[in-house]
Amino acid sequence: MFESHFGFSGPPFQLNADPAFFFGSRGHSHALAYMRFGVHQAEGFIVVTGEVGAGKTTLVRTLMAGLEQDRVVAAQVVSTQLEAGDLLRAILAAFGVAAPATASKAQLISSLEAFLTALAAQGRRALLVIDEAQNLDRAAVEELRMLSNFQLGTHGLLQSFLVGQPELRKLLQSRSMEQLRQRVIASCHLGPLDESETRAYIEHRLRLVGWTGRPGFDDEAFVRIHRWTGGIPRRINRLCSRLLLGAYLAGTDRVSDEDVERTAQELGSEIGEGEPAIAESGAGAASMQEEEDAGSQEESDRATQVVVRAKESLRSALFCWVDTLADYLKSGLLAQAMSAVPGMPPLVAVHGGNLEGLLASLDDDGRLPRPDAEVGLDVPAPDGGRCTRYVTLVQRFAAQMEQHEPRALITLGTSDDAVLCGLLANKSGVPLVRADAGRLQRGFRESMQANAVVLDRIADVLYADSLVSYHALHKAGVAAGKLQCVGDLTTDVLHQAQARLVSPEQVLSGIGPAAQRLWPGRGYGVVLLQSGTGSATADDIERVVTALAPCAAETTLLWLVDESLLESPWFVEAEQRWRSASVKPMPTPGYMECLSLLRDAEFFVTMQPDRCVDEALGMGVPVVLVGREGVMPLRPGDAEPIHPWQPHAETARLALEVRTPRAGRADRLQAREGGAAPRIASHLQAWLLDQQEHPTMPDGQAEFLRSKRT
Repeated sequence: MFESHFGFSGPPFQLNADPAFFFGSRGHSHALAYMRFGVHQAEGFIVVTGEVGAGKTTLVRTLMAGLEQDRVVAAQVVSTQLEAGDLLRAILAAFGVAAPATASKAQLISSLEAFLTALAAQGRRALLVIDEAQNLDRAAVEELRMLSNFQLGTHGLLQSFLVGQPELRKLLQSRSMEQLRQRVIASCHLGPLDESETRAYIEHRLRLVGWTGRPGFDDEAFVRIHRWTGGIPRRINRLCSRLLLGAYLAGTDRVSDEDVERTAQELGSEIGEGEPAIAESGAGAASMQEEEDAGSQEESDRATQVVVRAKESLRSALFCWVDTLADYLKSGLLAQAMSAVPGMPPLVAVHGGNLEGLLASLDDDGRLPRPDAEVGLDVPAPDGGRCTRYVTLVQRFAAQMEQHEPRALITLGTSDDAVLCGLLANKSGVPLVRADAGRLQRGFRESMQANAVVLDRIADVLYADSLVSYHALHKAGVAAGKLQCVGDLTTDVLHQAQARLVSPEQVLSGIGPAAQRLWPGRGYGVVLLQSGTGSATADDIERVVTALAPCAAETTLLWLVDESLLESPWFVEAEQRWRSASVKPMPTPGYMECLSLLRDAEFFVTMQPDRCVDEALGMGVPVVLVGREGVMPLRPGDAEPIHPWQPHAETARLALEVRTPRAGRADRLQAREGGAAPRIASHLQAWLLDQQEHPTMPDGQAEFLRSKRT
């Protein structure tokens, strides 16, 4: 009806789950990333919970749509009060295994085991998804646990996802579920969308059906939609579908806040939901805050996401502060290396909550090592003021230290967050360990360079990435007894990743015809000026593209752009002017795909010194940093920049000056020795043991730490 009127190709707000409409909100992207991680662990249970209509089914179908069919056979069972015997039959039917109606339980189990064994013999494995799992009785849940015992050698034959409403978490937290809880390798809770995500969700679904801005939505209308729906996707779909119908019947091309109020009240009276899902500010909001403050552990887990592998405890773990996706991967390598050292505690990656979206872009199928656990502090963006954010960060990090009593804090980054948490650990008697110590902070703002100095000064042990860094730290006054030269963790990450890199044509084919992106016989440079952080304005981008235009005669520029920018009217108009400059804009791909493009690139131009710069240099790709001060070229292997900051007009000249064709350079990565992570793990084991017996910190801190260990 209204679809053809507004020129839509189909209904944008259908209630049925459709992976084609998947929206990667912060929470949904986080959940999908950990579900993928869980799948590729190939063992145990994954638990996914969320309110009714939160998007659990869409999330599961999105995951299943992306599975490698030749490696994973997936089956889904929707639980409706299934008992143990019925569950076995339902599982067999879902996998397409015939079972006689008169078959006994033993025969059913035997048939399932034979099927799973046959899959394993083919090099495939089975994934079972139980939807609405909160309806299972305890006997059925125990049956699932027993099925997880099926093994061929040391490999499990069946992995299970339990998907359900919050009641599922309560079921699994009961005392009788202890054995199953030990087999849960990851869990996540799918919360509602916030106000900005609600707007983005609505516009996302509309664009997928060809929305051109008709009908338009007033800004306040989005606010009211979020208020009435509570950010629950199914409720949003229901309300927006009715709003579009109302606009069609009224002959209007505008949806106002009054339309939302009237339609929401009408819809609410029909289905018995006559009040907004989110209270207005005032008494109602206060009571909600009181509930949050006095909430259960379940609610605190929702605010601070913690994913822990089975049979591992966070108490006395090693905390590892990470700022970027590269830091996160380094923490995974450290965790892997430490697991091979006797007596080492698990390693927990801690961040401010900013990595969920980036983790979703980690398109390596979960095969790169991950930390043993993760704590996202869910600290708000600094929109409301940096001081407020810093106070929240310190409070939440202090709570995590008090709860888990870490053996030490390892810092990889040099952000303000890393410094604050490092200082807090230092004052609390928790040893501070610096990895990548002394690293040249090329292109970073002066405050981050100062942060690195502060962390290096207060650290109890420092692992330098090179002899240059080692001597620089020693010259700066760091005692030699605190220093170890172990090598570069970035090299370890690249060694792990290189087998998973693909050709640039393969990357580009997923975006559009490769022939339109690369010109035969020409090299290319990669340009990254925007990554969702708002670091580049339209003027910044225009200036850099104009400055790079002289490269057109010799090379092609692959410019990685946020999809939101690609769709903006400004960009569409500007792109017409840039075509003569061989500028090839495309959506920014995932992390591994970026590395694949960089590996064969002649140079890398970026405004973001904390994203892929070290990786590019590690693969032998020169870098041109673009900042407010100008441009700075960097060559692989150079301890110092080639030149200080140069005017922006020199961008093209410098890029062509430093460019190094793939065919003309040695495989720098192969020549670089890895193994930094095992060296750190080995030394840290001995150092921690020594610290327990001979503390070298101030007396007050030493006594504090000893009290924590007893």
